[in-house]
Amino acid sequence: MLNIFYFLFISLLVFGCAKKEDSTSSSDDSSSGSITLDDSSSGSMLLSGKIAQGYVRGAKVFADVDGDGIRDSNESQATSDTSGSYDLKADPGSWMLITSGGTFLDSKGNEVNALPMKAPAPTTSGATSNVTPLTSLVAANPSLKAKLDALGGDGWNADIASSSGVPGKLLRIAQAVEQTMMTLSTGSNAVLTTDSSKLKTLDKLADAFAMQENISSNEALAAATQEGVLNALNDENVVILSADQKKIKGALVDATLVAVDSVTAAISDTSEAVVETSVASTLEAALDNATSVVGTALNLASNPKYAKFCGGSSLTDISSCPSIDDSSYLAVARFGYVVYAE
Repeated sequence: MLNIFYFLFISLLVFGCAKKEDSTSSSDDSSSGSITLDDSSSGSMLLSGKIAQGYVRGAKVFADVDGDGIRDSNESQATSDTSGSYDLKADPGSWMLITSGGTFLDSKGNEVNALPMKAPAPTTSGATSNVTPLTSLVAANPSLKAKLDALGGDGWNADIASSSGVPGKLLRIAQAVEQTMMTLSTGSNAVLTTDSSKLKTLDKLADAFAMQENISSNEALAAATQEGVLNALNDENVVILSADQKKIKGALVDATLVAVDSVTAAISDTSEAVVETSVASTLEAALDNATSVVGTALNLASNPKYAKFCGGSSLTDISSCPSIDDSSYLAVARFGYVVYAE
């Protein structure tokens, strides 16, 4: 017999529950950014910069000379300090800067695990080479460099966590990428669990952004997110999904779009400077919602509840929904849904 249930992926009033912050405690060495035993740095070029989501402390940053995304013993490596700063020496080349590990502080002072990121190798010694979601896009698809530079400020190499702020156009792109990635990689229900899968998903997002014209617009951010995430989830070279995760691909994409919607609502598409910390708490709350949706979707995929499709014209209008009947039916408001057949 065909059983169909409708899953509301957005309303946390019905399904949601609070998500614990995905945080970690770093060792003294990594949190202070002091040199660790496996750090080594040599070469004719000196480069430095900031690792920024917030400022990421205790991150490893290395010159990936062979392009495999893994630090080898002959590749220069440094550790970021408490302000997210790093200094590295390396020889000129077409390699990438790649970061791994580290934490940044959220608006409440909690340590949060940072995403891996990357940046193109600088062409001159002494150049400032920041590593951010924006530089990650350019490292994956260099055609985005000109598009990001056209948005003002320091363009693609902007320090997005600067207390002076960056153009809202740049910050909303950086945050759209960051919130998308965090939605898929935060907590016990994370879909992306390795640095490799996260960096490859960034590549998919970069290619999707490169297809957009006005890349800081609401429409472009949503379109690039949807295409990039779906392409990543459909590629087993990026991530191998579990059986339950495969069932909820649509819900996973929609959860990232919820997070991106919060970015476009919080950060105007403006050339005026916006300071990241001024919107941090709003985006953190939205990320909690998005990751809770992922967890709920996975739970319902493995333990389905069946529901009648009901409700009025708004998200919270459940006036026409049936009463819950011994948990066999779950009343949901009419908004969005996923259909499963058994």
